[in-house]
Amino acid sequence: MGCLKAIVVRVGCLIVLAVLAVLAFTYRHEILDFWRHWRGNRSASTEWVLPAGQEGAQRASRALAQLTARGGPAFVDLDAAQIGALIETQLARVPQRALDSVMVLLGDNDVRVRGSVDLSRVPRNLLGPLRGVLHGRERVIVGGPLLADSAGRLRWRVTSLQVGAFPFPRGTIGALLKAINVPGVEDARVPLPVEGRIGDVRVSPTAVRLYRASAR
Repeated sequence: MGCLKAIVVRVGCLIVLAVLAVLAFTYRHEILDFWRHWRGNRSASTEWVLPAGQEGAQRASRALAQLTARGGPAFVDLDAAQIGALIETQLARVPQRALDSVMVLLGDNDVRVRGSVDLSRVPRNLLGPLRGVLHGRERVIVGGPLLADSAGRLRWRVTSLQVGAFPFPRGTIGALLKAINVPGVEDARVPLPVEGRIGDVRVSPTAVRLYRASAR
């Protein structure tokens, strides 16, 4: 009887280890992102900021227009509220947006957005094993770096997405963003409404710095 109990315990341990290995592989990107975020962003701001509204988006657009003006500055800085205003402007381009109550947090090479998401229009199969747990309105946190693509357009590359207390694998993020009606999503990249070309972008806990594109 003792031998049988020992075998059962060993089998149980192996099953638990196998499950942990599968989870670790499935969420490997999220685990690495968390580790990098913990190591690199320990001094980052912890203050979530409300978007600056339409006026803030217009101020951001005017500042960015200087980058393309003749004799303009080499770079301009936008704060979290102005970046939030640009994100809000993009979200408002669809008649039935699912993500609202947006707030923004800046970190090292990271823009995080927290909001409330309506899951009623999300296909249940996209929620995977959590489809029986997540329903109605849930809190969502999405994050990732800003970048300038080859055409000089500003893109927000979403590399992490958490609904409630549950992070989702990176491979599902693009489909989920489309399902919650985020307009213009391609390969988990969200376009931000910026006129003209930019050369590069850097995100810090205090500001987003956008650089002038070099003349062609």
